[in-house]
Amino acid sequence: MYVGVGRGDYRKLRAWKKSHALAISVYQATEGFPATETDLESRLTERTMELRAMLASLHRRLLSRPTYPDTRNPRARQPTTDS
Repeated sequence: MYVGVGRGDYRKLRAWKKSHALAISVYQATEGFPATETDLESRLTERTMELRAMLASLHRRLLSRPTYPDTRNPRARQPTTDS
């Protein structure tokens, strides 16, 4: 588990913030759609919600993944003493 990252921190991701701004823009743009375009309106708003949900889910999955030491290169994390 990554240190210092909580469950709600997906909202701090730049990608999530941009997708949220996109969702707000889509909601505002589709408010003025005529009644005949309700299908298009609902599809657009659903996709923006799905995008935000996928980003949050991916973030949650990455956080729940166990971390293992790098066994291929045991000195990868050790500081070097070269001058």
